[in-house]
Amino acid sequence: MSQTHIGQQLIDSVAQSVRESSDINSVIGRTLDTIHTNLHTSLTCLHVVDDTRQSYRLLGIHSRCDDDALAQRLHTLSGQPFPFFEQQHIPHQPMVIEDIQADTYIDHREKWQLWTHEQIQSIIFIPLWFGSCYEGMLTAAFGSKLQSETAEVSTLLAVGTYLAAALGQARLMLTVQSEQTGLHTILDQLPEGALIADAVTGSIRYANEVAARLLQIPLVQLIGLPVHQFTRLICTETDPGPLAPMEFFPDSSVKWRNCQQ
Repeated sequence: MSQTHIGQQLIDSVAQSVRESSDINSVIGRTLDTIHTNLHTSLTCLHVVDDTRQSYRLLGIHSRCDDDALAQRLHTLSGQPFPFFEQQHIPHQPMVIEDIQADTYIDHREKWQLWTHEQIQSIIFIPLWFGSCYEGMLTAAFGSKLQSETAEVSTLLAVGTYLAAALGQARLMLTVQSEQTGLHTILDQLPEGALIADAVTGSIRYANEVAARLLQIPLVQLIGLPVHQFTRLICTETDPGPLAPMEFFPDSSVKWRNCQQ
């Protein structure tokens, strides 16, 4: 099988994982395993960057180096010599170290000691960008020398695009969940009943204790019920203007009234 075919299979596999799963840890684990299997890496890992871009946290690693010390060094990259730390603006293009054991890198041993291992000769760093947001870095290390224009680079670039999207979506989801938690905390303190329903399905996604008490339904049972069964529209024949807001009643027999003339 050609290297191009192998690369395309790898890209397709990662794309499928991202589409089918919202569990970012599962996606990363399968992706690193697939990269290792198809590209025969010595080590493959993914780091996410903090908001200050001063520290990287290891999110996943697949290694055949059998070196606990190496894995420990990679766990948190902060304040250590590292390629992207030295640049004020994180590049969008990959960085390829063709031969880390060559004299040019031996002369800068302190800079590269983080990656020193007998089974690592070349390294590809892929910065992960989701739009204008820098999410982290995908690193693939190989036991043989690579060229800057090798097929592995283009394959990992494509894989990185999907990983960056998955990381970005996971980050946005955490932000939304955090904001929802804050909103629910506020609504829990209100003296009035409050419901939040899904805009598409109409199912109740949140209710506070006051709403459950007014509707005479246990809070646990209230979540998931269709909101329309607790509503009716109020209008008067003398006022054919805009319909009044919905009002909530514990009477499940309440029906919609047609207020149009």
